[in-house]
Amino acid sequence: MKLKDLAQDAVFQVESAKLDFALEIRKSMVRNGLTNAAVAERMDVSRPLITKILRGDSNVTIDTMVRTSLAAGGKLFVKVVRDGSTARFFEVVEKTMTQERWQQPVPAKGMKCASRQVGGLRWSIACNDDSHEAQPSAA
Repeated sequence: MKLKDLAQDAVFQVESAKLDFALEIRKSMVRNGLTNAAVAERMDVSRPLITKILRGDSNVTIDTMVRTSLAAGGKLFVKVVRDGSTARFFEVVEKTMTQERWQQPVPAKGMKCASRQVGGLRWSIACNDDSHEAQPSAA
């Protein structure tokens, strides 16, 4: 089977999605300074379940994906793209200048952040995961 054919295979896409989810949860945990135990406690589940999710070989429900994302300090984002296309995502974090403390977001390993003030708002953009992107992102 050719690589192009493999990418169209449903089983391959399922396994890839599991690994992508596990990697995104790990990045969120690192970004928020959370351990497996802390995420398990927030979800009221066992640490072995979190380990299983982070291995990327667990077929979890959407409910578990949402709860894990929230416990790891993030939220689940689902997008279906057209066949034959690729998608690139970046985060835009909004904070008003009137808030007591403004903190530049701490990017996950391999990520870069930019911060700009536009009007009365301060925007931070986390982008450019070096392991996956060759070109910088812009907003």
